[in-house]
Amino acid sequence: MLIIKQYPHEMEIPYHLLLDADPSKKLVDKYLSCGILFGAFYNAELAGECLLVFHKNTAEIINLEVLEKYQSNDSNIIINNNNLTIKDLKEGSYS
Repeated sequence: MLIIKQYPHEMEIPYHLLLDADPSKKLVDKYLSCGILFGAFYNAELAGECLLVFHKNTAEIINLEVLEKYQSNDSNIIINNNNLTIKDLKEGSYS
């Protein structure tokens, strides 16, 4: 089952994913200080992350990454050209 939720504060920040999407740790830390980090957990394992930064009237996806092993048609999570697709999602939990 795929669960997408705000990244738990008690978990270590997934820099291995964040820095794949943006190699500047300084910028990633800046975004983390003013944004909200979401995690995609597939069968309780971190499969990907999405970092949202809010502006006056909008929210921007500033960082998006999926672990390579989940970037296949078999896992139903596909990232291609910065577009995230979750195929055939029939059950799940979103919070």
